[in-house]
Amino acid sequence: MATTSSHVYSDPEPLAMPPLSPSTTAQAAPIITPQGALFSDRDDWRDGRHVEASMLLHLCNESLASGSLKMLLVTVDTMDLIAADMVTATPDGMKIMESVAVTVGKAVREEKVPREALPAVQKFIGNTVNKLIPRIASGEDEELLKKVTTLIACLDGDFEDSESFRALIDKLMTHVYSMPESTRFKLFLTVTHQFTSLLLRSTDSSLYCEKILEMISKASSALQFDCAEDCLEIFLTGCSKGDAAYRSLAATTLRDAALQMEEQHDRGNSHAFSFFPRLLARVEKLKDLGWDFSTEDLSPVWTTAVKCGARMVVDSFPCLSPRLETVINQQLLNSCKGCTDALIKRAKRSHGLTAGEAASIRHWCAKKATIWSCFVVVGDEESRKRLLGQYHHTLYKMMQWDAPGSHRHDIEVPQSTIAPDVVNTPALTSAISIGTVPRNAADPTPSTDVSRPLPRIKQQAGRGRQEVMARQEHLEENHETHAGPSTSAARTTLAAPVFSAANNVDAPMEIVPEEEADDEPPLRRSARLSGPPKAQAAIHPSGP
Repeated sequence: MATTSSHVYSDPEPLAMPPLSPSTTAQAAPIITPQGALFSDRDDWRDGRHVEASMLLHLCNESLASGSLKMLLVTVDTMDLIAADMVTATPDGMKIMESVAVTVGKAVREEKVPREALPAVQKFIGNTVNKLIPRIASGEDEELLKKVTTLIACLDGDFEDSESFRALIDKLMTHVYSMPESTRFKLFLTVTHQFTSLLLRSTDSSLYCEKILEMISKASSALQFDCAEDCLEIFLTGCSKGDAAYRSLAATTLRDAALQMEEQHDRGNSHAFSFFPRLLARVEKLKDLGWDFSTEDLSPVWTTAVKCGARMVVDSFPCLSPRLETVINQQLLNSCKGCTDALIKRAKRSHGLTAGEAASIRHWCAKKATIWSCFVVVGDEESRKRLLGQYHHTLYKMMQWDAPGSHRHDIEVPQSTIAPDVVNTPALTSAISIGTVPRNAADPTPSTDVSRPLPRIKQQAGRGRQEVMARQEHLEENHETHAGPSTSAARTTLAAPVFSAANNVDAPMEIVPEEEADDEPPLRRSARLSGPPKAQAAIHPSGP
């Protein structure tokens, strides 16, 4: 708090105060420019622009530099008329008021303002901030924003006026939040930087942390993840340079951020987890900077992040079709990547898992991996058990982190487990008349079977189906590479061709030489397998 200086604001022994601007000379006259108050000999003065304002600014500057208590009070009271009255808020008057407030605020922080003048100065600074906040109108007003936040901090740290401090912080943030999105998120970075730098000078540092967390939340909710991450980076970088008090504030803010994202998840926000990996990445980076998250003051950050993240991941498992519920689920997706890849391929072959569904499952597995990365930030297993207690066992079971008892990396599917065909083709739905194969006279036992296709046809049919399945699976895997889970619902994907035991018998098809079959594209062969009626009749004439 400002105290009485060793000097007194009175003549003839003036108190030295920083002048508003350099001393003028006969050739340099004070003028006002859009960039601020300057002393210059430019044409403005000679052309009669801002003459009265330049003279008033010059008088204010000289009064403050004189060290006279009387002149200080006269200057502050005069400027307060501009700050308190909307009618006097001319562009020139506002610039002079702003300049005088910045100079007086600096003198207060340096304890150069005597106690007798403090009430008038406090009133003037509060009125000035109220007048300046609405003038922050675009992303180009960052310098004005810095001045406003510095003056607000003066009310808190130097005057201990907590009520005015909180009211003005709320007014400033309400104004920033009301701006267009492009301006708002640009100013978030400036506000975060200012609040972080003023944190430990404040008697109410929790308010700064609360507003920083609020900005991070608003940015992430608007899917401005880069902005949210930059705000978090600015805050944590500033805290990393400080002492233990800074670390404690950072830890509390990180923990609150994790809880806030879990709360958004509970309210049905499908993007609540989207920013979470970035937050976990910051935890990992802090560990690299020497932060020990197994200690008493930092462990709550780690335990909260792991618990909240694990719960959100488990809750966000993709919604698959009913036929897949027992085929591929969280319990079957273990920690082995080879097992997971093989399980997805088998589900595509045997149960028609689509490319979009497969992409969603892989995305979910990637989310689960981010929790593991945070989990091992505390490197000692015994420390993890101590910090998590019984939840340690629950977490391993819930996330399927235990090593699987056995691995299965093959993608072959037993014929008896293949699902019914989901692809209808003319060849499988139309009635085909098939002639009988003449019985050999030497055969003593008449055949009671219906006619069978020649062995050559069976051989081509089996190989054709296998190649079609392999090619279709290859195409779907390529599709997964480009189709994320957020877009899969909007895409039309082909189910992997499924052939049941019923479908795998005697489907009529054209006989082609083996060399031609090997060179023919599988997808074109798939279309040919059904064959036009003319070709089918040629193979199996229905007449005598």
